[in-house]
Amino acid sequence: MDTPPLIPEESKMIQPTNTIYRGSFDGQGLDLAFIILKNIIFTIFTLGIYAPWGKTNVRKFLWSHTSFEGDQFKYTGTGEELFLGYLKVVGIYIIASIIIFVSSSISETLGMIMQSLFALCIFLAIPYAIYSARKYRLSRSQLKGIRFGMGQGRDEYIKTFILGSILNIVTFGIYTPYLQNNLYKIITNNTCYGTKYF
Repeated sequence: MDTPPLIPEESKMIQPTNTIYRGSFDGQGLDLAFIILKNIIFTIFTLGIYAPWGKTNVRKFLWSHTSFEGDQFKYTGTGEELFLGYLKVVGIYIIASIIIFVSSSISETLGMIMQSLFALCIFLAIPYAIYSARKYRLSRSQLKGIRFGMGQGRDEYIKTFILGSILNIVTFGIYTPYLQNNLYKIITNNTCYGTKYF
């Protein structure tokens, strides 16, 4: 009698299967419309002061109606935090405007120099603001009680933004796709969930 062929041990093992994880959103357009309408009314009556709270309300709605494998996201940011950030920007702008005004009163040339320096400072602040804004949003976003965050890639992002912008000018915009790709790569590689990076 022929003996049955031997079955290799590895063929007896259960082969791993690809698991699909799904996200979902259950928000309703009408609910969001009421929030936006309320934000517009309050922002008008408060002469724009309510805008940070309005933006926070929208974020909380979107986050709370977004879930991953049945677990809802949570946004813990507040309007007060955004409002304080806006105040800092307004304060810097007012101080810079006063300096430019005084400089122009002393000398037209000095005023132009100060305007150029202020414009340069704004340009340098753009990548800093973009990275910091994303870092803030992620630090206020939670899933299963675990916060998202950003690594220490701000300096690299700023450097890439500045050098890429210069190359954009030199190449008449041809470098734009490469710049966007590099910036997105830095943002993604420095995004983390808890202590785990993407």
